[in-house]
Amino acid sequence: MIQKSTRVPGAIYQTIQIDGMDYNVRYSGPDVRLEKFTILPAALDASLPDSTWNVEVLKEEQVSRLYYQVTYVALE
Repeated sequence: MIQKSTRVPGAIYQTIQIDGMDYNVRYSGPDVRLEKFTILPAALDASLPDSTWNVEVLKEEQVSRLYYQVTYVALE
């Protein structure tokens, strides 16, 4: 769903919809030494659903290593 850096003038996230829920996705782009992405709920008072996430990184003819960090924030 995300194919290039989400950093554009005035924004750092691209909003996508998965299973009826909007998410803000930030992706550094392929032209950096360490590619990074972040997935957050689009609504400020929402949280990520407690479920299994499958993130697929597709690279054409390019060696790639994916390092990831998952952070959950509890809403009070």
